[in-house]
Amino acid sequence: ETRLYLFKNKQNEVVNLGIADLKPNNQLYELGKEVSFSAQIKNYSNSTVNDNVVSFFINGKRTAQKSLSMTANETKEISFETTLQDTGLVEFTAELED
Repeated sequence: ETRLYLFKNKQNEVVNLGIADLKPNNQLYELGKEVSFSAQIKNYSNSTVNDNVVSFFINGKRTAQKSLSMTANETKEISFETTLQDTGLVEFTAELED
């Protein structure tokens, strides 16, 4: 006797967001002054993404964050504004929520 069972395997769409570019909007940086950066975010997946958080860091400290929703394969540019609290060599980074 042979029994055959069929299961419908519903595959979940993989969400793939990336930061395509991060660029400064200021030419000069001064302690205590506002700095502005623009990040270009790309949705590489074929599904809509809702309420994903993008964070901006200065020297490893989160200084700004924004939430965004994107349609499939959409690219958006967002801006971060924050006050510079450090001097010397300063590292600016942006990260997407997992």
